[in-house]
Amino acid sequence: MVRVRFAPSPTGFMHLGGLRTALFNAVFARKHGGQMILRIEDTDQARLVPGAAAALEEVLQWCGIVPDESPSVGGPCGPYVQSERLHLYREHAAGLVDNGAAYRCFCSPDRLNLLRRRASKTDHVTSYDGACRDLAPDDVRARLEGGAAHTVRLRVPREGKMVVQDEVYGAVAFSNDGIDDQVRNTSPAPMFSKRSPLFGLLGVSESEIALKTGSAKVKRVSNLPLGQRG
Repeated sequence: MVRVRFAPSPTGFMHLGGLRTALFNAVFARKHGGQMILRIEDTDQARLVPGAAAALEEVLQWCGIVPDESPSVGGPCGPYVQSERLHLYREHAAGLVDNGAAYRCFCSPDRLNLLRRRASKTDHVTSYDGACRDLAPDDVRARLEGGAAHTVRLRVPREGKMVVQDEVYGAVAFSNDGIDDQVRNTSPAPMFSKRSPLFGLLGVSESEIALKTGSAKVKRVSNLPLGQRG
């Protein structure tokens, strides 16, 4: 069964672009006899607008776009609010590390900012130099036991290409040497802090709500290899 989701952020109220995306999802789901899920993506806690989440649902109802599952409707795959699913994303991040698809990075914000400035002055597409990519297990364990702040980065292959099948563009190829080892979460700091770019992980860790089909804006095509790897 086709299951699609609309995941607005309650950092403001519904705009036409978001409403169009919701409509496309609803029409696509109905055409294929599927279901549309509404999930509130409240990852940016610092910018939340009081009442915005409820208003988003009200606008959808007013426009006749009624989700099959949502925070207010409920459903078998809840919760449907991101901040209530933290434990699931922590499990996914840990699983990526355990199977070798990701690693823990202990680089400080100051060092990362320095790397970005250096990369901006060169022709390098990526900025992170992989300093923590191959740390010895004993070193990682000692740092964790010492309470060192760290991030989880995807271990992107250094060579070859990643090919993703897109329903509109067909096979889209990305050169691996142009893909940074992307950050997936920050720990032990709160996962929804300003320094926690979780959005990519949240978008692809959808097995708990049984999503199989995804649609997004054209500008999101460049994010496809991250979802493929994650």
